[in-house]
Amino acid sequence: MNPTARVTSWRGALRVTPVEWALALCQLAVAVAGFLFSDYSGLSLAIEAILVTGLILAFVSLHSAFGTRTIGKAMLTWSVLFYFWLEAHYLVWADPPFLVAAAPMGISQYEPGLVQQGLFYVALFQLALLAGYSIKPRLSGLAAWVQRRAESPTHFASFARYGLALSGTLTLLWSYSFDVNTTYEAALASRSRAVLPTVDVGPLLYISYFSFFAASYFLIRALVLKDRRPWVIAGAVLALLPPLLSGTRHYLAYIAVPILAVVVTRIKGKISRGRVFKWCVIGILLLLACQLQFHVRALGWDHLDQIELSRIANLNVTYQFSAMLFALHLVPNQHDYFREFMEPYFLMHWIPRYFWPEKPVINSWSYYTDVYTRGSATWNATPSVIGQFHMNWGLPGVIFAGIWMGFLARVADLAFSSIQAGAQPAVAVAIGMVYAFVCCSFRIYSPMYFSYLVFGIVGMLLITRSRRATRQPVRQLAFARGPAPAA
Repeated sequence: MNPTARVTSWRGALRVTPVEWALALCQLAVAVAGFLFSDYSGLSLAIEAILVTGLILAFVSLHSAFGTRTIGKAMLTWSVLFYFWLEAHYLVWADPPFLVAAAPMGISQYEPGLVQQGLFYVALFQLALLAGYSIKPRLSGLAAWVQRRAESPTHFASFARYGLALSGTLTLLWSYSFDVNTTYEAALASRSRAVLPTVDVGPLLYISYFSFFAASYFLIRALVLKDRRPWVIAGAVLALLPPLLSGTRHYLAYIAVPILAVVVTRIKGKISRGRVFKWCVIGILLLLACQLQFHVRALGWDHLDQIELSRIANLNVTYQFSAMLFALHLVPNQHDYFREFMEPYFLMHWIPRYFWPEKPVINSWSYYTDVYTRGSATWNATPSVIGQFHMNWGLPGVIFAGIWMGFLARVADLAFSSIQAGAQPAVAVAIGMVYAFVCCSFRIYSPMYFSYLVFGIVGMLLITRSRRATRQPVRQLAFARGPAPAA
């Protein structure tokens, strides 16, 4: 199909439905009505009503994803639910309600006025996300480019695939002077602050980011495309273990979200109860892995027996609603708006401090994390994308952030709709990492998250080539027929 015609046909399908607009507006109306309540009980009712509406909106957008075979819009609504509304619900049932757990505010409960402002900001942000997703860009050039990228059959591409898979393990070994025993202890220690002899590898640490792309790529081949050859399984395991054992949650997002994007494209025919049950089981297992990773990182993987079941069942692990409330508390009450643009930092991020020792840092984030952690150098805190843009530009910044994130999800959907995921898994992973970037940016719009995407795109370019050069049509990958040169 002509790329322009294909994108045009999908542009009509990728839209925000009247039901979704109505649900988002309902959330905003309830948030505005929250200003009428000056007590916690009234705000609690408003939050529960918003949560129910958010759940309905999330499931409606999920149903839409099954129809369009794209996850961008569903990812936006589920991210708002996961990062903000779910924790607001937990605050309602805290003891006392709206408990200030960690932020240094000098009070035990968030003030009603602050909660009211937070509810309004999140509801408006949700509406802005849908508005940004509704923008209809002309992307025929991008569609034609991604359609032309095909799996390369060259020996270089074959070596590159497994080189990318080994990047995380090699970087980890390098960090511990290739001492296998120390590396093994470090992998099990996760983020438990175990004191082990390390070597500063500097910017070479970035090489490990290729493993996120490789893990997603090989898992798609093994689990989705049914390529169960031993070397493919080995590639998946080698690439997956370092990010999984690291205890860093957003690493898994860059691996899992592209897989989810491809799985949605493979759904055919009637969605039976058996398929729903299978997806639920897989979802629960993935959630369990994420919960284990989150709760074990302070202890180490060799202390799994110390993890309580109640902690695994606790889904309140983002704390971004509270993080946003603290950002609203700080600015402009204790500090003026920073008025920083983030994009210059996305470029400066690539210049090593070895060459630029005085390289600027993000002032708004530095101020926020310094106040939140009370000057600690061992951990940091994220203000949420809403809190971050509020600290810089106030309410207009929050609206812009929503429109921008929604627009990026729309671009990813249009690009994903232009490819054959089963025949172009590397391209599918690279586009899927755009979804992951948007999802992780709900914590903070950071050049670090963007760098993972860049390494994913570079990884894709290394193992694909343009069909203009090969002059061959894209065909569904037939891995079951035996080892191919591309393996």
